[in-house]
Amino acid sequence: MKKYLISTLIFFAAVTTVIVYYSCTKVVVTETCFDKIMNNGETDVDCGGPCKRCGAGGSGGPVIPPCTPTANTMNFNSQNMTLYSGGSSSSGQYVITGNGSNADIRITFNNKPTVDKVYTISTSPYCSSASASECCLEVTQFNQYGAQSGSVYVNIVGGNIVATFCNIPLSSGLTVTGNMTCP
Repeated sequence: MKKYLISTLIFFAAVTTVIVYYSCTKVVVTETCFDKIMNNGETDVDCGGPCKRCGAGGSGGPVIPPCTPTANTMNFNSQNMTLYSGGSSSSGQYVITGNGSNADIRITFNNKPTVDKVYTISTSPYCSSASASECCLEVTQFNQYGAQSGSVYVNIVGGNIVATFCNIPLSSGLTVTGNMTCP
């Protein structure tokens, strides 16, 4: 009987310890974490600060694109090209450019990306009305072709911005897939 009583007390003490531990370490997610506005101490729209960590679904890890193009390459119009890329700021926007042998590409963000994130492609002219979670993508080969939809997967690796884009439909009816790394 004494053994049973001691075993029961140890069991309840362990359960109580687990309950107290998890109730004290629980992360409280506020209602502003779902309002599509960067507010209440968030470091990006609806993530960071009091909300889930920014990154792949809030895991804080890298975002995983659905394709794996070779670094600093682009496939456009069935042509594989090596890209020589760089980034620059202009009028509050951050632009990543890639120059290939047969075409050039430009991805425009409203601000320089600082966290791993998936950006939705906006069709806003010059990205003028794109939100903080959108970017614009354009390919130039004799003509300029704007992206019609899709996503750009951005990871920050060693301080560099790595942008990956997969089968992005362009206004020409063609698609583009690629990867660019720039400081």
